[in-house]
Amino acid sequence: MRLEDPLTYFPYKPRPHQREVIEAILGKLGSKNICLHAPTGFGKTPVILASLIPYILDGYRVIW
Repeated sequence: MRLEDPLTYFPYKPRPHQREVIEAILGKLGSKNICLHAPTGFGKTPVILASLIPYILDGYRVIW
């Protein structure tokens, strides 16, 4: 599954590097484990959810 716009499910205007992280997650899903390390306030939760929502809607399960 690939989205035309990786920010389709992102809830607000992205801050620096959030778009790149979403694209990186989307590029690795299904092929590798992903570990995201970012400082408090980066927006890790919305970045991860924006990446995973299309898969959840497609019937995949997510263990958080």
